[in-house]
Amino acid sequence: MSRAEENAADGCAREPQRWRVLDSKMALDETWCRIRRETVRLPDGSVLEDYFLAVRPEVAVVFAVSDARRVPLVRQYKHGAGAVTLELPAGTFTTERAEDAGLRELREETGWWSDDVVSIGEFFDDASKNTNRVHCVVALRAAPLFEQELDDTERASGLEVVEVGLDEIPDLLGHGLIKAQSSVACAYRSLVWLREKGLFDELPSPPKPGDFRS
Repeated sequence: MSRAEENAADGCAREPQRWRVLDSKMALDETWCRIRRETVRLPDGSVLEDYFLAVRPEVAVVFAVSDARRVPLVRQYKHGAGAVTLELPAGTFTTERAEDAGLRELREETGWWSDDVVSIGEFFDDASKNTNRVHCVVALRAAPLFEQELDDTERASGLEVVEVGLDEIPDLLGHGLIKAQSSVACAYRSLVWLREKGLFDELPSPPKPGDFRS
């Protein structure tokens, strides 16, 4: 019987503990895909010899809102999902501040700009398999001031800027029209943060479970 089985048999609840890395090496190291293979020892002494992690850069997701309560979203094709998605502007970074990376992505993807940008929190992209975090950035008093500066893939595939009212965001979330988990999480967190700060009067409340059941 293994230690885990012995603990289960004894009804022993183990406190969560870190795993010990015994060996770590890159299994795949390409420009757009980096996979690390690790051998790890679990707290009960058992060993996993083939635990794979996706080594990814940090991600900044931007919730920008204008004085007129307009929010820029982007509609673009995402090959992983095989679908055209509606999302908040977002992009990766390594050494920049989250605020700087978010503002850069906002300008490049939408042409919008803001002089009042704040990072309001971060969360794990995939705590089991990805090494990175997603940073939620709010851009206040934002406005469309520039032309888009799309990268080659975005330009070839097409990227459409979709402006919506701030009051429409809860409906878009509740009806599943915004599906990318990083955009969903950042949009919910941003709505809560804006309400907590009292920055907008009569700000719509984030939808609650069951609000959109048919």
